[in-house]
Amino acid sequence: MVTKKTYQKKFPDVKIQKLQTEVVFSRKEVEETVIQMCNSMNLGLVYYEYTNRWIRIYTSGKMKKALDGMVQGAELLDPNTNQIFKVLSEAPYIVCGELCVEVELPNGKTDVYSCEYFID
Repeated sequence: MVTKKTYQKKFPDVKIQKLQTEVVFSRKEVEETVIQMCNSMNLGLVYYEYTNRWIRIYTSGKMKKALDGMVQGAELLDPNTNQIFKVLSEAPYIVCGELCVEVELPNGKTDVYSCEYFID
């Protein structure tokens, strides 16, 4: 189960916002609502989950600062291999509750990585 403690080490400023919807939202509606809320609060999305009309959103200012640099053409350092990956996506997008980017690997292949992966 995901809790605030799950993210506190990497994101000491993590906060949880809870929203309740009047009706059951589609995945697209949930994602649009989450992105709009994060943008309006000037926070970065760490993770969200949606159950029974409740959206639980984990946000961080540290994540927002990192996400601002994850735009098309940016270079990201793989913290495990110290290789440089080039961002191909125009902006991060949601996959399974977290923001991800498509990157070009040093061998020329592409893959999708969680944005969190690139943050110390």
